[in-house]
Amino acid sequence: MITPSQLQARVLQVVDLVLEGRKPEDQTVELKSRWIEPIHKMARHIAAHANASRGNDILWIIGVDDDGRKVTGADGKEISNWYSRMVSEFEQSVAPELLLHRVCMHEQGPVVAMLFSTSAAPYVVRIHDKEAGGFQPKHEVPFRQGNSTRTATRTDLLRMLAPPALLPSMEPLNCSLRLYPGRSRGLPNAIIQMNAFVSAPNGAKLAMPYHKCFARITSRDAICHRSLSFAAKGFRFLPCEQGDPVQSVAIVDRAAYIQAIVEAETDWSPDTHDSVHLVMSFGFPDTALTLDHHMPLRPQLGGGKNSRLSWAWLSRHEQEAIE
Repeated sequence: MITPSQLQARVLQVVDLVLEGRKPEDQTVELKSRWIEPIHKMARHIAAHANASRGNDILWIIGVDDDGRKVTGADGKEISNWYSRMVSEFEQSVAPELLLHRVCMHEQGPVVAMLFSTSAAPYVVRIHDKEAGGFQPKHEVPFRQGNSTRTATRTDLLRMLAPPALLPSMEPLNCSLRLYPGRSRGLPNAIIQMNAFVSAPNGAKLAMPYHKCFARITSRDAICHRSLSFAAKGFRFLPCEQGDPVQSVAIVDRAAYIQAIVEAETDWSPDTHDSVHLVMSFGFPDTALTLDHHMPLRPQLGGGKNSRLSWAWLSRHEQEAIE
């Protein structure tokens, strides 16, 4: 379960991507520049998104214009009252459960984040539009395809009702980011190292495709935003107690401890008081094989060529082992 602080960090990262002119890669995220009115229209859009998400949680962010690349801000609402009104638009009041909501303060204005569970799909909403003459249905199963919302087809319903594929899981143990003086062109080297426990469902083998992996570091302070993206070519996987790092496909047999290493040359130079946010994906979009954490700065400053900056995150289990 995502924590409120993790939700806020994720939202701010999405907003930063929009301001940089990039679209979020996650299909479970929906951006709206304002609240959709009347309420039944917003209920239809949320139901369509939830029905198409295949059981994954969906995140709605209000107050962000991704086309205009700006934060429009979200006016305040009493979320409990708004959610009750929205639920009333669903048949038998079976609506996506509101897991978390937060007002996230960005430098350009407040945005509202709402995280919904979609485990009770399919969702059915009441129809308000009336046609002249003929039969008028009372309910609809909406479905989202791309950026459009339509009525679900028989094929869509079969996909919604089919049991979802079992997904692999990952428990991050620790991760770190270090900046070292570069060996060429005077640019520093950035190295991310992450240790995790990975398990495949039902004892199956799990392949982590090298070409689909990515890592993104975001540093933010009160003045500016900076981001550093690592392409797949920077990845190496090192299954614990095994041979050389793998640079094509990492195969995990049932369960294993792995170490992922990403290295790149960069002109990124964060302040010594910055903290950083890390997102690292292992080739499985919208699954648990994504690390999403906030790492505080742990200065390790030396003189001359050995000077460096270091950030680190430890899981609760790792912290307890040290203590």
